[in-house]
Amino acid sequence: MNINTKNGNNGNQKWQPAGGVKIRSIAFFFAAIVSAIPLALYSLDSAKRAGEQAAADSLTTLSNLNKAAAESVKKWVHAQEKTAQSIAANPSFAVGMTDQTVESQLTALKNGTPGYSSWSIIGPDGQEINNSNQGEKVNASGSEHFISIMSGSPSFLKASIAGSTSTAELLIAVPMKIPGQDGSTFGGVLTGITDLSISAKTVFSQKSGKTGISYIANTKGTRGQIIAHPSENNIGGTAEPEIGSLLSPNAQERIQSVALQGRTLKVITRDAGAGLVVVSEMSQKEIDEISKAAEYKFLWLLGPFWALSLALSLIAARLLSRKIERLAEVVRAISNSTDAEEIKALEGQIKTIGGALEVREMAKAIARLTPTFRSIIARSGN
Repeated sequence: MNINTKNGNNGNQKWQPAGGVKIRSIAFFFAAIVSAIPLALYSLDSAKRAGEQAAADSLTTLSNLNKAAAESVKKWVHAQEKTAQSIAANPSFAVGMTDQTVESQLTALKNGTPGYSSWSIIGPDGQEINNSNQGEKVNASGSEHFISIMSGSPSFLKASIAGSTSTAELLIAVPMKIPGQDGSTFGGVLTGITDLSISAKTVFSQKSGKTGISYIANTKGTRGQIIAHPSENNIGGTAEPEIGSLLSPNAQERIQSVALQGRTLKVITRDAGAGLVVVSEMSQKEIDEISKAAEYKFLWLLGPFWALSLALSLIAARLLSRKIERLAEVVRAISNSTDAEEIKALEGQIKTIGGALEVREMAKAIARLTPTFRSIIARSGN
């Protein structure tokens, strides 16, 4: 804005706003930018926290899926145990019946219990009385399950790989009272073998992300044995040493970062009963990508807010600079004028300059000092 003044001691001239006005405008622009820095830093920190939370949520999801998978296996194992105990509690396989009759009853039992590949009855001496497959009757006196049951255990469950089919199976053994020819009963063992793949399919479905997998291992040896895996090539193999150290029965949950084959995995294991452990894995790289994606999404959502805040800061800075520019113009015009009426009018303009509190107070102070300025200027002119 230009303010024209009348002739004074300085001769005929028109006062122009000083070049410093542009400098002030630039300064206010940078001030607006600087004022946005704390918000930017806070936003970046918040985005980082959002990423960390997303990574934690991914791990929580993996843990929840692992827990659900382990619980499903436990329920299935418990159901098989109850099935065997129910059959043992109501035996119909009396000693003294012809082998053919007992075999047919055991075969009917196998057919009536889907998923079971065989049932057998073992006498108190460990000799197999009969089996549903009409195969050779073996002596099981030295077997782990016979010794366990005859020692008083209410049940015995063990998962392993079936040698003939390379599929996972669960052996169940429970005590039973076998009816004798004379109506008396004597202790024996009822065993059943069922296919574990039925339960394994549920485990396979409990996976997280693109790289997540879940599978079943037992605690055989020091590294365990993978008995059910989405990739058949892994079935029967031992777990990697880093993962094998996590395969602990009765462990509620174990979680660890494992460096494996040039990549890092998050591995969670949990007891699934019957000496089984459910293992869930997810690539650390995918978790990191999820974290970064959450950060970028947070920043992207804040983008419009940043732009609006910066725009408001610039507008506020510009409005403030205009008030100061206006004040500078009026003061300069007063100093260049010798016309009393014009000076009085200009002094009135100072009092009307609004804006921020600081600008108003500065304007009032200058208005009070203008008589002093004029007196000094008058004396210097004389």
